[in-house]
Amino acid sequence: MKKVLWIGPIVRPDDVYLFKAQSAAANIWQLGFINGLLKNNLQVIVASYIPFPAWPRGPFWVDSYKGKLDEKVIIFSAGYINLMFFREFYIGISLIFKLFLSKDCILKELNSVITYNPILRHRLIPFILKNLIKRKIKWLSILADGYVKGNSDKTIFLSHDYYNRFKGPKSFIDGGISETNFSFNKPDYQKKILVYAGSQSKLTGIKDFIDLFLKTNQNDFELNIYGYPSDPDIHKICSNNNKVKQFGFVTDEVLTSACEKAFAFISPRSTNDFANTTFPSKLLYYLQFEKPIISTKTKILHPKYDHLLFDYDPLNKESLVNCLDILCSLDLNAHAHKVKEFKKENSWQSLVENIVRDDIS
Repeated sequence: MKKVLWIGPIVRPDDVYLFKAQSAAANIWQLGFINGLLKNNLQVIVASYIPFPAWPRGPFWVDSYKGKLDEKVIIFSAGYINLMFFREFYIGISLIFKLFLSKDCILKELNSVITYNPILRHRLIPFILKNLIKRKIKWLSILADGYVKGNSDKTIFLSHDYYNRFKGPKSFIDGGISETNFSFNKPDYQKKILVYAGSQSKLTGIKDFIDLFLKTNQNDFELNIYGYPSDPDIHKICSNNNKVKQFGFVTDEVLTSACEKAFAFISPRSTNDFANTTFPSKLLYYLQFEKPIISTKTKILHPKYDHLLFDYDPLNKESLVNCLDILCSLDLNAHAHKVKEFKKENSWQSLVENIVRDDIS
């Protein structure tokens, strides 16, 4: 059986809330891709670690991760000295030694290496394998954030805009939708709840959306925010206004319940140019529930989403008002049917199958 080495910070879904710097969306995305590899009859070895802000903002020493991802997945995790720059080499070298010492003789059977984001600590392992050990492997570099780095055999883009502009070897896979049992659920709406789940950084544009939302007179709507409450301005707004409520980072069960009760979801984006390199992977999570998604128009997204999203101009209040008015008159059951068909064609298994056929087999 062919083996694939995956390099990136991953934990069990139930453990995400334990680590503040672990991106829940990135965690879901990586696990989805890995599940797609497993369903395409590949063995997956994960080289991982727990991300933290560099010392002194984070701990000086970070322990290795002790959890298991899946009975079919072998995981190696590195502890590390958490000093800026130094940790890059420490993590990369530590993981390569753990792979050498493994009883599975991974390096003899390894076919491909996949890195999630081309940061230095991830690039070290394929560089050592290809250039120092002279292994004939293929390095696939997934670019979820930022810009292309390193000399990979192929870059897998999540941003459709960046994919179109890039001239080197490339593939496009913004992500699949998890095969869940969720289906459209229309609760008895006393308030039309808009749900946002994710980071509260400037890149996501959620602060701009809140400011715009509060300028509208749409009193039938309420915005519920889930995720680490990292922005003090958002916390202040939620404390002084009953149209926006903040729930913090919650368990999967609590978030699932909130999404099932939601009227629609929010997927805003910053107007910053850097945001056009970063795919809003929360979109894939939202689509599981087959409800409308209010989105900023962005070049990141593939046109295949156009018929499923309801766009607004983040600089125009009337644009958001019109968007909300459209949702109020929307046939929600008909929209759910469109999303259901989209989900069938965009499962992780089917999307990853193309990568396996072209680059791993």
